[in-house]
Amino acid sequence: IAERIFGIVRATATARLPLADGGYIRLCDIAADNLWREMPFWSSPATHQVLRNKSDGVRRIMHGYMDLVFTAGGRDFYILDYKSNSLSSVDPALIDKYVEEHYALQAQIYTEALDAYLQKFYPDTPYRVAGCYFVFLRYLAPDSSTGIHFIDVNTLKD
Repeated sequence: IAERIFGIVRATATARLPLADGGYIRLCDIAADNLWREMPFWSSPATHQVLRNKSDGVRRIMHGYMDLVFTAGGRDFYILDYKSNSLSSVDPALIDKYVEEHYALQAQIYTEALDAYLQKFYPDTPYRVAGCYFVFLRYLAPDSSTGIHFIDVNTLKD
């Protein structure tokens, strides 16, 4: 079991994360000052479209944590969410569709929360949210992009 856990940690640190500019980065290559673990967020209908679109008229507040937020190059910010669930019942050809159906709303919520944070605390900077990763821990392969699903957050905007 220890070897399997070590393998998952190693694969997570060395997995190739595609960047919005076409390059890639590995978590082990990011300076500690550019990583935010367990980043909390609090939101209201003013922040999140999903809360504004509720038809029940109840004003809602949302609280959560993003597993990891990091910046690559100082301008683009990325969200990374770890997934431990098995995808063994999902046809490999349908993984993109599966992620879209199960996690697109989560990516949108996280993106809106991080964007609101960046706008509030860094209003005069060119910072932007560039993408959201879903990292399926059971399927990672060291020094590859196997097990990583990247969502370009620009596809989530209206």
